[in-house]
Amino acid sequence: MIVRQATISDAAVISTLNADVQYLHAQALPELFKSPSENTFAASSVVDLLKDASNFMFIGFEKGEPVGYIYAQVMSLPENPFRYAMDYIYIHHLAVTAKYQNQGYGTRLIEEVRLFAQTKEILTLVLDVWSFNVKAKAFFEQQGFSNFNERMWLRLDNSRA
Repeated sequence: MIVRQATISDAAVISTLNADVQYLHAQALPELFKSPSENTFAASSVVDLLKDASNFMFIGFEKGEPVGYIYAQVMSLPENPFRYAMDYIYIHHLAVTAKYQNQGYGTRLIEEVRLFAQTKEILTLVLDVWSFNVKAKAFFEQQGFSNFNERMWLRLDNSRA
């Protein structure tokens, strides 16, 4: 797989690659996530994200075919009375098309973020994974990620989520 940093010219491809992940989320939590459409992660949204210097994306290709992308952001939390300052890279999205899953493409995209972090001398990568997404959680654990925080919610409207 060839991986390179995404540019604005990749926006439409990245938008398309997002559909599988969006569909997975919409099937699991339809009251929260919209079904994939041209508006759920529109190319124009990708362009806007890439114009912000804190955001970066990598896109992977196999024999010229786009197979996946990763979208991340350099984040900085200032010190406050409760905690120390922290610089980290937050991984917002990781998507690999179904045809190419379980073949090392996701691992390769994570590796690009690790290398990027090293160039910035950032020692921490952070991401969220939805509780229903057991496959993603297992993948991220294989990559060395571990829980450090858990979010919980209480839905007062008696919805199933």
